[in-house]
Amino acid sequence: MDFADQERLFIASSPSDALRAELVSVVQQARSSLTGLRWLNATNYHLTLRFLGEITTQQQTILEEGLTRLAARTQPMTLDWTRWGVFPAPANPRVVWLGLGGETLPALTDLVKEIRSIGWEDPIEQRFQAHVTVARSRQPKKLSRYQLERLPLPKHPWLIDKITLFSSKLSQSGTVYQPVFTKPLIEPVR
Repeated sequence: MDFADQERLFIASSPSDALRAELVSVVQQARSSLTGLRWLNATNYHLTLRFLGEITTQQQTILEEGLTRLAARTQPMTLDWTRWGVFPAPANPRVVWLGLGGETLPALTDLVKEIRSIGWEDPIEQRFQAHVTVARSRQPKKLSRYQLERLPLPKHPWLIDKITLFSSKLSQSGTVYQPVFTKPLIEPVR
């Protein structure tokens, strides 16, 4: 296999510009309470639907065709902000995130399962946790659930009205995500 023909890809939903601005404000408020973290650049905020890893150009073409079919039969959905959380646990917080949920979460979970059916199934099935990563830590400092519960949440919901295939490239200033393929979801019939 020619590794030069591969790109590190994932499928995600991006926030609107207005929601991204609101996220920046909410995260800025949280920064004073959560110290010792490496905060992500707001341009990298996204809701990951499926991480794919290294994908060849041929696989990417197949994936884009599958995403086109999937988008043509999937209606837009909105998700509400539910809580702040961490992976793997508050005692060892390596990733800090804002969680999403609500009435359309089952539809989003179904969408994630359908994305897997396009041909990139996990060897280990993981439970989908809708979230937006906002910070990371290489040397975690214990956080309490109480600290997380006191943090503000965005007021406006996340609208998923398109799905995007992103490339992930490492640079000296951090990871850069670039959209390589975007498909709008169908509009509901009124």
